[in-house]
Amino acid sequence: MRFLLPIVFMLLSFGMNSQSKEGYRNISKEDAVKTLQRVNKWFSATPTYSFSITHTTYAGHNSTVVHEQKRGFFKKYKEGFHSHMVGINTLQNKNFLVTADTSQRIILVSDPIKNFENNKLSFEEYVKLLEKATSIKLNETDKGIILKMEFGKNSPVAAYEFIIGKNDLLQSITIYYANEVKALDGKMVKPKLNVSFSDYSTQVPFNKGELDESKYFSVNKEALVLKEKYKDYEL
Repeated sequence: MRFLLPIVFMLLSFGMNSQSKEGYRNISKEDAVKTLQRVNKWFSATPTYSFSITHTTYAGHNSTVVHEQKRGFFKKYKEGFHSHMVGINTLQNKNFLVTADTSQRIILVSDPIKNFENNKLSFEEYVKLLEKATSIKLNETDKGIILKMEFGKNSPVAAYEFIIGKNDLLQSITIYYANEVKALDGKMVKPKLNVSFSDYSTQVPFNKGELDESKYFSVNKEALVLKEKYKDYEL
C-alpha cells in the first residue's frame, strides 16, 4: 500500500500476545487515515533510522504453520537509503536509484526519488485509497492498536491488518489474500502474508560504500556498463 514506507511498509505475535481492552469497534475512513498519518510522521521526521524486516507466508488465513520466511532490513540515511528484502537489493544515493533483483537477475537504474521520506499522500488521497474498504475496525490493546480493513468480493485482497505500537511505530502488516492457490499438499488455500518490522534504531553509522553504485556498474561515456560480477544480469 503506497501510503506506508517500504516499508513499507511487522510482528503478528504482538497482536496475539496483547490483551484487548474493548475488542474491535468500527471506525470511519477519516479516523483510519489519521492513524496511518501518525505512523508516517515518524518516518518523515526521523533523518536516520533502520529496522529489520521479516516476510512470512502461510497456506491459509487461519494457519499458524510457516510456509516460507525471509528476513531483510531497511536503512535510511541523510544521504540516501539501502534495503534488502526477498532477494531484492536496493540503494539510493544523490545520483541513482539502483535495484538488483537476484532471483530475476535484473538490475534497474533510475534517477533518485526526490524527498522520498516526505512523499506522502494528502488526507483526501488517503481517504480515496480506502473507498473500497467494506469495513474498518480498530482494536485497542495494552501495547498499541490493531487496525483492520476488509474489502469486497471483487478485491484481490480480503483484508489488511496493521499492528501499531503505542509509540506510533508500525509493528506488522498482515495481508489476507482473497484468491485461492494450490498449496504443496494439493489443497486450495487462500494465502496469508505477514510482514513484520522490528529492531528499530535511530543510531545507524553511515558507511559510504553501502550506497556506492559502482559495485554494480560504471558510467562510460554516458553509458552504464555492468561490473563483471553482474555481467549476466539484464540492465
